[in-house]
Amino acid sequence: MRLLRQLFELVQAHDAMAPRREAMWRLRNRAHQILSEGWAVDESVRPKVVIAISHAFDFWSWLSLAELRMTDDEAVVFMTEMVRRMAST
Repeated sequence: MRLLRQLFELVQAHDAMAPRREAMWRLRNRAHQILSEGWAVDESVRPKVVIAISHAFDFWSWLSLAELRMTDDEAVVFMTEMVRRMAST
């Protein structure tokens, strides 16, 4: 897992990777929007749902949960519940 962390840090920090990094961010942001559209919420709540989905989608969030010794199944339930709670506010 340490090697994967180093690889992600390199991609995020290295200037030569900027075009790929920017394309990756655009795709991720679009994915967050598309996923948020699956939640039937008032439009005033949607930004919170997008933020929760973004957090659930993030590699570093998953790494943090793994370091806290959550299983994959526990992490999925945790992240889904986080999005669900934001959607119900």
